[in-house]
Amino acid sequence: MSQYKYYLEDFAVGDEFEFGEKHVTRDEIIAFASEYDPQPFHLDDEAAEKSLFRGLSSSGWHNCAMLMEMIGKGYLGDTASRGFVGFDEVRWMKPIRPGYVLHVKRTCLDVASPSVPGEAGVVRFHFDVFNQEGLQVMMAVGEQRIESRAAA
Repeated sequence: MSQYKYYLEDFAVGDEFEFGEKHVTRDEIIAFASEYDPQPFHLDDEAAEKSLFRGLSSSGWHNCAMLMEMIGKGYLGDTASRGFVGFDEVRWMKPIRPGYVLHVKRTCLDVASPSVPGEAGVVRFHFDVFNQEGLQVMMAVGEQRIESRAAA
């Protein structure tokens, strides 16, 4: 029996999969920003109100980390993943605020079989991140190495 539920062969161009329920907290936004992106609009309510964001919002890099958390919980553990090759595109479209509940729609853009038998193939995904009201707050495009069943 296979160790994983999903292998390279289980992904096809156009396939969509929705996952995630990330609850964003004020404390988490401030903690991340304090460590990695100490700009006033990520750290202080009053400063954030005076900024172009008009309120406390998470760092874009925090948004990426939250996306990765949802990917990890949403499907990564069930997938014969060998890691991400990288992300070619990331867009922070709207501020992510305390109290938001995030979810993701993953769309498969491309599946490339391994050039060497036994190696992992590469799947290109488009990730759309939405808040609880269905407002798109972020998008990213990344490539993930995924092992084939034959290589397993």
